[in-house]
Amino acid sequence: MKTELKWSIIISVLNFVWLCAEYVTGLHNRYVDILPYVTIFSIIIPIVGLRMAIGEKRDYHYNGRITFWQSMQCGTLITVICAVLSIFSIIIYFKFINPDYAAFMIAHAAQKAAESGENIARAIKNASQFFTMKNYMQQSFASTMFIGIIISLTISLLIRKKSKWWQD
Repeated sequence: MKTELKWSIIISVLNFVWLCAEYVTGLHNRYVDILPYVTIFSIIIPIVGLRMAIGEKRDYHYNGRITFWQSMQCGTLITVICAVLSIFSIIIYFKFINPDYAAFMIAHAAQKAAESGENIARAIKNASQFFTMKNYMQQSFASTMFIGIIISLTISLLIRKKSKWWQD
């Protein structure tokens, strides 16, 4: 459990640092149009973190051998803890680091609607419903769970090492 907790904290802190780096570099205001293309690279953090965590679990807790299910259990526990911690990251970000994010994104949606000739009032209404802290908390939790389980599944298939029948 110590390994899972340690790596959950490491992954969560690095994800929060990534979020803050996006903000500092202007991706949450000036360069918001390229944000999705840059954010996709943040997937590297859980991939590397989960790989290192499961490898550590295999090497130091299971004597160099790990089954698929032991690996999945480790990855899933880390994922659940990271998903819960991601909610707190969103709260901290929205409350203290960038409290104007939602207002900026709503204004940005209105501007994009005006440029493309869409209904501005509808765009503002939709953006107001989408760009809320509650919605971001739900998205963060759900996406962390989904991505973490997929990564854990992939790593578990690749990293498993079982003892041979003659080694038991």
